[in-house]
Amino acid sequence: MRLTNALQGVQVLGWLLSVKLKIAFCSYQKIRPSLGVPMGKNSVDRNPASKNLISHLDSDYNSDYNSDYREAILKTQRLIARAERRLPFKCQCLVVAIVAHRLLKSMGVPSQLYLGVAKGHLTLKAHAWVQVGEAPVVGVSQGVPLHTVVQVFE
Repeated sequence: MRLTNALQGVQVLGWLLSVKLKIAFCSYQKIRPSLGVPMGKNSVDRNPASKNLISHLDSDYNSDYNSDYREAILKTQRLIARAERRLPFKCQCLVVAIVAHRLLKSMGVPSQLYLGVAKGHLTLKAHAWVQVGEAPVVGVSQGVPLHTVVQVFE
């Protein structure tokens, strides 16, 4: 059964709230199964390009792969952005990445959820993002530093 855009928006809003609560009150070991299937060590050698989404989706390199999924990627971004605007708090990158990954999966789009770290001045900064192939969906934008990939989930 396909949901209308309004119902999908409500669904995404519910997912954002439930994932935020799960992250706040559960350990990583309890959350990890909901992230998807971990990919092997050989797949953890890519970092996303810091390109803006539209030019990246329009590139010749990815045109065949992304033309099939372009609409789903853009719809996912729109639904999450709309749902986030209705929340009284800002969602962390991990919350948004989990919801985007789940939404793409529900649309039948193969995506990868990346967990990574970047070294800051005296700190490590964790980050989560989602890609469909090489195309960024959420968490990757112009000016975001590249992170070292720690784990990838399908």
